[in-house]
Amino acid sequence: MRFYKTALNLVIVDFTSLEEAINKDYYQQLNVWGVLEESLKEKEKTRLRLYYYLKYMLTAVKENSNNRNTVFYVTNATAKPYLDIITKFHPLIVHYGNLNFNWIENNNGEAREILESVKTTRFNFDYSKYPKQKAEIFYKKYKIQPLS
Repeated sequence: MRFYKTALNLVIVDFTSLEEAINKDYYQQLNVWGVLEESLKEKEKTRLRLYYYLKYMLTAVKENSNNRNTVFYVTNATAKPYLDIITKFHPLIVHYGNLNFNWIENNNGEAREILESVKTTRFNFDYSKYPKQKAEIFYKKYKIQPLS
């Protein structure tokens, strides 16, 4: 997992690197079960994908000392439907961008502009909209065991 820590203690996680691990784990599990992804119903695929996305995102948040300042920088549009579902129920901050994560290593105006945008996303995020019951609704709706 690639990440960048800013001077404001924001941790920006490269979701592309995280998604590589998610996909690897996802397909390994299918292989263990001896199942091809094509043979799964759409609902089962969604549940399994949601589980792995949430598992890895929560792990990434736990690994940081100030977990409220973890922002996932996403460029892959294929992950958006899953992330939209997860962020509706869990207080995970996702920032969508169109440049790959290498922009962060530059110290040019464009990189500063994106950092400001990420900072704005984080500091405008309202954690009060996420009571514990929302997560419980998610687990029940998608029949996923709560992650701890």
